[in-house]
Amino acid sequence: MNIAIASTPKPTPSLPAMLFREEGFGVTSSVGRPSRMGKPGRSRFNARQVIGEAIREAEFVHVPAPQLPIHLHGLTAVELVVWYETEHVPAAARMTVPTLGPKRRKQRTDTPTVIGAVCSYPKAGVSRDDPSLSFWMQQVVRMAKELYGEHLKSVFAHGDESHWHIHIIAAGDGSSVKPILSGHAAAARVARDGGTRKAQQAAFVAGCVALQDRVWALCGDPCDLSRLSPDPRARRARSAHLLIKEKLLREREDQVALDQGAVRSRSAAVEVREAELAEALAASRADAEGLTERELDVAVTAQVLGAELARLAELGASLEEAAREGRERAAAELHDAQTKAHAVLVEASTQAATLVGEARKQSQALIAKAARIAQMSQETEALTKGAARFEASRHAESALELEREKTTWLKLLTELGLDPAEQHALMARHGLKR
Repeated sequence: MNIAIASTPKPTPSLPAMLFREEGFGVTSSVGRPSRMGKPGRSRFNARQVIGEAIREAEFVHVPAPQLPIHLHGLTAVELVVWYETEHVPAAARMTVPTLGPKRRKQRTDTPTVIGAVCSYPKAGVSRDDPSLSFWMQQVVRMAKELYGEHLKSVFAHGDESHWHIHIIAAGDGSSVKPILSGHAAAARVARDGGTRKAQQAAFVAGCVALQDRVWALCGDPCDLSRLSPDPRARRARSAHLLIKEKLLREREDQVALDQGAVRSRSAAVEVREAELAEALAASRADAEGLTERELDVAVTAQVLGAELARLAELGASLEEAAREGRERAAAELHDAQTKAHAVLVEASTQAATLVGEARKQSQALIAKAARIAQMSQETEALTKGAARFEASRHAESALELEREKTTWLKLLTELGLDPAEQHALMARHGLKR
């Protein structure tokens, strides 16, 4: 785990600071070393749990209302799980490490082979569409590429907590990732040079500080964020920390002693109160002996009243049952009536629709018939007019023909030398009028 530790005091900044934390995780969980105070070591997560939390798998989620992560770079959630289970775990199982002898041994399963880093945006309640947040996400992805290079696998953003934060997953070929972690890499270099454990610890701290400086230069500074928190945690030497802890422990012991004294005082008061209650109980028992007969009468009366209440309760239950049956019967009758009314309404609607359809058909037939009659009347009128015109034309032609015939007869009879009387008689005989 790498956490920034300020080496020299700096003035309190006015801008918020971004939190960045990186840590290595193994295929199996590991247990930390016990503390000097005798407490057991803390159990750490394994790499699969870290990946599951980053992609918001249901069994690894720790927030009350989880949301799907936003994929920013690298492998997607499904691809990341497939890579880890089918490629990384077998590769880590095949890794070996040197020993003091000539032979090599298998790498421990809790050796950190996956890096899980987290960046937290320092402002709470920011919308996803905020331009500053979008720019910060872009800078975090750029920073992750600079820090881990080809080892970078995936980057996911979460917005289902109070602050937006980003998970970065990086890994190598299945071997330990300590050479990639800044603090461990610095401590390893000092160890190879023969440095003491104290020198290694100092190098570890310096490496962590250098990492935080680089993170701020790559991401914090472009986003107008501070290098240090506006309210930094006080950092003390271990000896000062132990003194403060011892002082707090003494204060707690003094408080416990005071509490125990208060408990003893309360116990004495309780004993006095118990004695008073015992005396009152004895007096009440004496008074109770004189009230035995009255209590018996009250008991008998209570028994009678109890029987009457039971009878009334039974009567009330029967009335309630009758009312319930009546309600159910009324509801059933109402349902039957509604069903019958609906059926009648449906039948009436069907019949009305049928009658309307038949009326429409009859009216359409009558309209068509009237149209045919009107057409026939028009045709008859036209024929009549045509026949009248034809008859008139025929009579005109007959009259003209008759006039021609009369003229011919008159001309013929005149040529024969007949007098008018004879001509008239002859033409009358042939149906011709002169």
